Amino acid sequence: MTPHASCISGILGNVKVEGVRLDPSRARRAVRGEHVTVQKRGQLQPHLAVGEELHVSVADRLASGRYLVNVRGSLLATTATGELNVGDSLFVRVEQLQPQVVLRMLNHVQGDEGQARDLLRMSLPQQTDAGSSLAALLEALVRITDAPGYEVPASVPQLRALLTALVPEGAQLNAEYIAALVRDTGLQYEAKLLGLDQLSLQALKTVAEADVKGLLLQVLDDLLAVSKGSDDLSALTTHLSQIERQQATNLLAQVRGEPIQLQLPILYENVLTAAYVSIGHDRESARENGEKEGRGERSRYHLLFLLDLDGLGQTRIDAQLTEQSLTATFYVEETGADAFLRVEFPIFEEILQALGYTQVQLSAKPYALLSPGKRQSFEALTAASGVPYSMSLLDVKA
Repeated sequence: MTPHASCISGILGNVKVEGVRLDPSRARRAVRGEHVTVQKRGQLQPHLAVGEELHVSVADRLASGRYLVNVRGSLLATTATGELNVGDSLFVRVEQLQPQVVLRMLNHVQGDEGQARDLLRMSLPQQTDAGSSLAALLEALVRITDAPGYEVPASVPQLRALLTALVPEGAQLNAEYIAALVRDTGLQYEAKLLGLDQLSLQALKTVAEADVKGLLLQVLDDLLAVSKGSDDLSALTTHLSQIERQQATNLLAQVRGEPIQLQLPILYENVLTAAYVSIGHDRESARENGEKEGRGERSRYHLLFLLDLDGLGQTRIDAQLTEQSLTATFYVEETGADAFLRVEFPIFEEILQALGYTQVQLSAKPYALLSPGKRQSFEALTAASGVPYSMSLLDVKA
C-alpha cells in the first residue's frame, strides 16, 4: 500500500466519531454590573499582565465572606464590592498587579455564547494554526531548557515529554489518536477538573500533569517565579491562546448546534503541520430511509477534513458516515491526483469493508469542481480563529 493509501484509510476507516467528543461546558449565569475583585498579597499568582482581559470563575465562598476565584487554574482568595455566586463566570480586566491584584469586571453578554465571543475577540491578534503554534512552543521550551544561569523548573521537561508522547512522528489520524489529542491537548482541561469526585491539591496536580493546558499554565507560573523575561513567554502565551480559541469556537458550536471544529497537529518528517477537521452529528429516522419498523433513529455524522498529503497537495475530504455506511468525496488540487486516487480506491474499499462498513462509496474530483457552498464550509475551517462563516465577532451599528 502506498503512503497515501495508508494515511487516507487511517483517516476514514478508523474515525469512529463517537470517541471524539468535546464535553459541553456548564452554562453559568454571568453577573451584571461592575465589580472589583482584589487578590491579597502572599498567594501564588498566575501569569497576568496589566490591561489583559480574561475569564475567571467563582469556585467557592469562604466563611470570612471572601471568594475563591479560579484564574487560569489557580485558586485565589478575593474580596468583591458586590454579591457573587458560586459558579459565576466573570469577564474581567487586570487593573493593577501591585501591591494587590485588582480585577475589574467588564460589561458582557450573559451566557456561554457571549463569553465565547469575548474570548475569540481577545485571541484574534494571536491567531495561528495548531501546527505552527506547537512548533514555536517546542522551540521555546528547548531555549528555556538550554538557558544558562538558573535551574529549569521541573514542569518544563514534563511539558516537553507530554507533547512528544501526544504528537509522535508519522502518527495516523485514527480514532485513538484524535481522541487523545482532544482529551489531553487542553481542549477538555476544565471539563476534567469539573469531573473530579474530590477537589484536592493532589487530584488537581494529577489532572494538570497529564494535560497540555494544565502543564502550560504551571510552566508559566514557574517561569514567572524565576523571573524569566516576556520574550521567553511569548510562544507559551500564544499557544495558550490557541488552545482557548479552539475551546471558545467549539463552545459557540455547541450553543448554536453547529459542527465542532478541531485543529490536529501532525508531525511528519520532523515538520509540524495541522489537519483541520469538522464533525457534525444528526439523527435520522430509519423508517424514513426505507428500513423496517422498530429500528428507530440512527446517528449520521458529517465530516470535513482539510490536510496536506504527500503527492496529493492540499486535500479536502467531504464524508458522510453511519454505523455501517461511508460516503466520501476527495477534492484535490494537484493535477492528476484525482486519477491517482481512483486507482487506489479498491484498496480503500477493502479496508473499510473489513472494518464493518457494508456500504462504501468513494469518489475523487478536482478542487475546481467543489461547489461554492461547500468551498465556504472548508474555508471556515482555516478562517480567523476557526469561527464559522455564519458567525460575526464584530458588533456593527449604523
